Amino acid sequence: MLAVAQRSRQWALLAALGARSGALRIQVLFESMCCGLVGGVLGVGLGWGLSLAVVRYLGVDLGAGYFQTTQGTVALPLLDTLLFAGFGVVATLLGGLSPALQTGQMALHQRLRAGTEEAGLQFANKAHWVGLLLCGVAAVCLFIPPYGNIPVGGYLAVAFGLFGGIAMIGVVVRALIRPPTQLREVADLAKSRLASTPNLLAVGLSGVVASFALVVAMHVMIYSFRHSLDQWLTQVLPAPLYVKLNNASIPVFPDAFQKKVAELPGVDLVEFWGQQAIVLDPKRPAVELIARPISVQAAAQRLPMTGNTIDEPKVGTLPVWVSEPMTDLYGLQAGSTLELQLDQGVRVPTTVMGVWRDYTRQHGAIVLPKAELLEQFNVQFKDTQGAIWPQQNIPVKDMVARIEQAANTSPIAEKIDFAEPGEIRQLSLDIFDRSFAVTYLLEIAAVVIGLFGVGTTFSAMALQRKREFALLGAMGASPRWVLKLIAREALIASLVAALVGLTIGLAFAAILIFVVNPQSFHWTMEWFTPWRDLCLMVSVLVAMSTATVTLALRDKLGTRLVEQLKEDWA
Repeated sequence: MLAVAQRSRQWALLAALGARSGALRIQVLFESMCCGLVGGVLGVGLGWGLSLAVVRYLGVDLGAGYFQTTQGTVALPLLDTLLFAGFGVVATLLGGLSPALQTGQMALHQRLRAGTEEAGLQFANKAHWVGLLLCGVAAVCLFIPPYGNIPVGGYLAVAFGLFGGIAMIGVVVRALIRPPTQLREVADLAKSRLASTPNLLAVGLSGVVASFALVVAMHVMIYSFRHSLDQWLTQVLPAPLYVKLNNASIPVFPDAFQKKVAELPGVDLVEFWGQQAIVLDPKRPAVELIARPISVQAAAQRLPMTGNTIDEPKVGTLPVWVSEPMTDLYGLQAGSTLELQLDQGVRVPTTVMGVWRDYTRQHGAIVLPKAELLEQFNVQFKDTQGAIWPQQNIPVKDMVARIEQAANTSPIAEKIDFAEPGEIRQLSLDIFDRSFAVTYLLEIAAVVIGLFGVGTTFSAMALQRKREFALLGAMGASPRWVLKLIAREALIASLVAALVGLTIGLAFAAILIFVVNPQSFHWTMEWFTPWRDLCLMVSVLVAMSTATVTLALRDKLGTRLVEQLKEDWA
């Protein structure tokens, strides 16, 4: 779009020489199609190469460490490849046609004059109305229910919101960059120039705004997820010591061992629990039933509850607590009733007392009170895990030694794994960081693409202004001063782009956190804003954008600026 607008006088000259407007439009479309085709092929090739590198050096699990021994291959689906390349062609066709049509509506003598680049983008003056409409459509899409666990509405909201936000860059530029009343310093001249070409600036910044917005959205979502996971681990791991069996041949803690541990000196509290799978819907994966020591009064001390809870179960029912996926998948909430059919045909009527957050069982889990289940229905699960609370004056290492000594005469001797909550927490966060390591690479790639767009855009705009710079040189400005002017323009423009991208990115992060994730994984998370990271990202973007433009133009602005005045100023 920007390249076509900058060549408006060339199209006008061809029209003056007798070229038909239809032929010129065909030429514009042909050149745009060629650019889009080349860009699409290069983009697919670069993406293919990056995929090969990622799979080779990070593995098929993208660095998560789950399949370290698996040799993966990268597939290149033909249909998807053609689709991605076609997006590039369509984008360049639309981008080239709009300014060509706008410029063609101007009188020939106006098109031959300097400064028609901005006039060729006059259609962007009303683009903010389209942007508002697209943002409204995005807001409506948020209410679209998921289709097959795919958050279609959330994805559409992000897409329409991105296009709407880009369409509103022009009005934001006009609001933030006002022409100064006096031209005393380089900054005043830079602001004056940018204020006079808001449409050119909006088009030039659209790429970096889009990429930075997506980077911000992804970073805030991952940051919020990690902190929510950390907070959740703190809530579900209240005990100082945890035990589990590491041998599948002995899958249960014997009752005698549990009693012996509870009677050890220095033990304040012991809890053992077990779990088993149950199928509530043949069309869905099994749900985990967890029988553990828990009471209605102390449920919030063992489970991270969300939403409302009830105080008493219905008469003749067992109190249970369901995880968040049970709400989305089965419609259960506080006060709902559910009959569980356990092994050997035992039917257990239950009342849902509340909903708790669970990041480990995506298909749902139900917590039952262990004692009531045994007392009322004579059902006992095989206990496979346990938690021990030593007395305050007993170190955890001493308690481990006492438990190992108590297990010497038991079949589970040397088959017990011990872990402190800090170890479990650190292991879980390490797995999380490895799983999302590739997203940080994608964030860097998006920023680099945006910086490349800023550099090429400002370079092209600066080269189109060579006669303007020549006039400044004739008035005594040195090439260094001109470069300083361009750098100041890049600084102001990149700051505007960063602020707009930050605003759009935070809105997208809200969609990812409160719409996409709950509909995709059936769990919720808290919002945490990484202000320090965001400020650093804005600073890096502004600094690198300014440096990119300065380095790109440093060798192109020689000392012979005045010779450019020999060209017709028209």
